[in-house]
Amino acid sequence: MKYIIFLFFILTFHLSTAQNTNYLLKDASSSMNEIKNYNKIDSLPKFYIIDNSSFDSLMKSSTKKYKIIYNFSHKCSSSREVLPKLLEFIRQKVTIFELYLIIGYRYDNVFDISNYLKNKIHFYEPAYFLDIKKYGKRKNPFSRLEKFIKQYCPQCEYKKMGFSSYFVLDKDNKIILHTNWEYDSNALVNELKKLP
Repeated sequence: MKYIIFLFFILTFHLSTAQNTNYLLKDASSSMNEIKNYNKIDSLPKFYIIDNSSFDSLMKSSTKKYKIIYNFSHKCSSSREVLPKLLEFIRQKVTIFELYLIIGYRYDNVFDISNYLKNKIHFYEPAYFLDIKKYGKRKNPFSRLEKFIKQYCPQCEYKKMGFSSYFVLDKDNKIILHTNWEYDSNALVNELKKLP
């Protein structure tokens, strides 16, 4: 009987781990058409693995005046406070702004992040996990975010960035604004309101 119970626990653990690591995760470079044409009333968030070339393709394909690259964490209290406010503002200015949710966590967090986005803030738009092959496999998500920020926003104070910070690209993909952890939730939205 002990062996049956032990086997049950092993199988349960294996299935839950498999669900966490493979939940709705696709490669962005081979999913560009799907990303551009996502269903806005879909009931599940869509997750893509992004690297430098797929990020460049996304930025070039956007027709919006401003592209906000937001560093998100479902575990960060600031992110949980800021993201709903950002979404409210962006949805009022949907013709001008486009939001790219960048996630520094490893892929085994996708299930928890999906649950948060879906159940807490009803976010069903594409979100992007940084490719662990390009940005590192370390457990600490800040190391991937730091590499990503240094690559795309050399003028950013990457050591003061991290979760709940963003940088903004204009229609020519030039960085025109960046924030860091010193900005509170109101300041993060107010900076966007100042853009012409």
